[in-house]
Amino acid sequence: MFVTQQKNVFICVVFFYFISFQLVSLNAQAYSVVPNQVSIFSDVRLQSAAENTTYRSVLPRNTGSELENRGYSTVPGGELSLLLTGQELPVQGIPPANVINIMKQQAGKQMSKFFCLVRYIKQDNLVSFTVFFWNIDGGLIVNYSAPDAEGLAIYNRLNAAVALFVKKQGEGKTITIAGGKNGTGPKQYVKEIILYSKDEGAEIWLKGKEKLGTIKNGQLILPYMPLTVGSTIEIEKKKKGSYDSTETLSLTGEKSEIRLLPMEKIYGSGLYFTWTTGQFVGLGVGYLGNVDERFVYWGVENYFFLQASKVHDMHPVIHDDIRGLLLVKFRFAEGFPFTISYSYGAGMIFSLLDAKNAPLYVDFYVNPANLHLEYAVNDYVFFLRIEYKIALGLGKNLLGSDLIGIIDGLPLFTLGVITRW
Repeated sequence: MFVTQQKNVFICVVFFYFISFQLVSLNAQAYSVVPNQVSIFSDVRLQSAAENTTYRSVLPRNTGSELENRGYSTVPGGELSLLLTGQELPVQGIPPANVINIMKQQAGKQMSKFFCLVRYIKQDNLVSFTVFFWNIDGGLIVNYSAPDAEGLAIYNRLNAAVALFVKKQGEGKTITIAGGKNGTGPKQYVKEIILYSKDEGAEIWLKGKEKLGTIKNGQLILPYMPLTVGSTIEIEKKKKGSYDSTETLSLTGEKSEIRLLPMEKIYGSGLYFTWTTGQFVGLGVGYLGNVDERFVYWGVENYFFLQASKVHDMHPVIHDDIRGLLLVKFRFAEGFPFTISYSYGAGMIFSLLDAKNAPLYVDFYVNPANLHLEYAVNDYVFFLRIEYKIALGLGKNLLGSDLIGIIDGLPLFTLGVITRW
């Protein structure tokens, strides 16, 4: 009997300690929060799925940026429509208690001290933008409403709502805003960005992200973006017939008007004239055509020249060199005037000696390597070309099988100029 009583007492003591430990643990969890951490929720209901997707990402991200600039840490809470599956949400006013409790529970799991709801709704003729802040016990701190706020105005209102929350908390951090002034006031946002360009029809892209628009009538007004005065953005310009290029834009005022640099044109064709060492009394003409609208060209050229004979009283030998080429350009950098090109091809040299009954000689050759150094000025290109030609010794020829050069196998050098269009 006594043993049974002792056993019962022992069980009661263990149960008491177990319950006490759980209560202490729950109490600790209830007050275990990360100082200055805010869980951010969104409620976006717009008139298209694309807008919903965009703003459900952009608004929480920018709310987080505004808070982090003021010394707070943030975590994403989620989109209300996903958290409240099957429940109808109000369009205006403070959310009902059940909605607040769901956000409170989620924020508690994330150990946040505060939670925030950014609501942006456009239905029929209604446009509503509202920002709420609560502390973790559900006490409302900020109810900021901006009817009819759209476009860039949303980000200005969002900044004002966060500033009001910080002010009410009395924990505002000193930040640096555009112009080098210190304070907790709202940042200056760029209200309008206008780009001017002579490249009509050029597409302007936010680099690596999305298309912003097309240059029409020499200009493009960019869509609204939450960009602060003094910040920069990198854009990419694309246009058929021009090389893609990037440009960094500095946003110096609330209305930023920027003239873009001209794009470098891809030339489709060119006519060129040449003069080659070792073939002094001569002149060449050629044509280049573009293959891929980028870097690859095909070409044909004809070089007519006279060669003095070593035989006394003989007239010069007449030569006519015809060949085809494939050329690849390598650009150093965007807008840099120098270019290196490599080409190769094959051709034939017709030779006629001024002698009685002399036959017409034909030397077939391959041209495995030409290296070009080019300098472009507007529609003209001046170039120096180093050439290697190897005679094949086929048929009735003069040169046999040998490297065609000036003296002792030295390569030929060609100077030329291209007029292109």
